[in-house]
Amino acid sequence: MSCRGRITLEGFAIPLDHSRADGETITVFAREVAAEDGRDRPFLVFFQGGPGSEAPRPTTPSTPSWLPRALKDYRVLLLDTHPMAPTAQAIRQALDRLGGRLEMAGVRVVRSHPRLPDLADVARAYARLLMSFTAAFWPQQLFEQSRAAAASIPAEDRTLGAELARGIGLSHRDWVAADNARAMHQQQFRSLFEQVDVVLCPAMAVTAFRHDHSEPQHLRRLDVDGQPVAYSSTGLAWASAATSTGLPAAVVPIDRGDSPLPIGVQVIGPYLEDRTVLAFAAHLEREFGGFVPPPGYA
Repeated sequence: MSCRGRITLEGFAIPLDHSRADGETITVFAREVAAEDGRDRPFLVFFQGGPGSEAPRPTTPSTPSWLPRALKDYRVLLLDTHPMAPTAQAIRQALDRLGGRLEMAGVRVVRSHPRLPDLADVARAYARLLMSFTAAFWPQQLFEQSRAAAASIPAEDRTLGAELARGIGLSHRDWVAADNARAMHQQQFRSLFEQVDVVLCPAMAVTAFRHDHSEPQHLRRLDVDGQPVAYSSTGLAWASAATSTGLPAAVVPIDRGDSPLPIGVQVIGPYLEDRTVLAFAAHLEREFGGFVPPPGYA
């Protein structure tokens, strides 16, 4: 991979002991890389090298994969509906407005992609793996009661609530199957990110809601456009894609609904490319205003 752009060399004198301003210093060299078009873009700082480590030039085939992306327009996959849980209209409208603003800013936005993993399968595998781990720390009596209750769920029930319950008493064989599914999803996302730079989707299916500490938790409900929906499974749906597959993600405020509290968008990037996510989040903040404290919360 090579990178076309303008390169400027810089040198900085750094004290070896910051408590002695007049003490011995070393010179740290840096390269500033900018796109040929001269457009002002957010700064990215990448530290590289050190004793015993190579520091390849940014114009060689070993260029870090995030660098060329920072110098060109992004390719964005924008998702606003999930097959396993409803998403409030206010959230979907906020993402649609964001997509329009991004397109006006020169970002390439698509609303679907053939390489996107089946989000229903991703969420189901995550639900099973999550609960198999969580339930391992429950008191034995609670564990046995919950496992017995899960055994009565019909096999054709593939909702997230059912998958969460099944995960409580997951056998080792079934855990391996769920973990293999997760590995497949990771490979599918890797293929997807060959053609898009980031995925944008809701961070949550609803706008900010009142805290609910009632027990038992599985009886808690959220309101999605006037319809009560299960708290746990609805909250899990949009979190599953990045969490299950170990992808870097960040949430950026983009809009407001009926409430003065902000609506956030989830930015998901390729595996280990945290800098891509942070750079895109900085782009959103710079272009669209970033976080503004709501009235009464400053």
